[in-house]
Amino acid sequence: MRTDDPIGALIAPHNGVVIALRLVRLDTATVEGSVTFRNHSRVTVNQSADRLLNGDFRRTVLRLLGSS
Repeated sequence: MRTDDPIGALIAPHNGVVIALRLVRLDTATVEGSVTFRNHSRVTVNQSADRLLNGDFRRTVLRLLGSS
């Protein structure tokens, strides 16, 4: 939200989720890949975190696994 938005100053922040994933090779302790997934609700009602883990999250994980 913009700080100069008078209505936005009165609205509670949107729910959101941020997940950082790292793919680590255990035998050599090296990071093979990493990605951060971010998503937030489009409305200001309470949504559980699992509703924010949609198809975009699945594609993010598959992209990370494809990088190895």
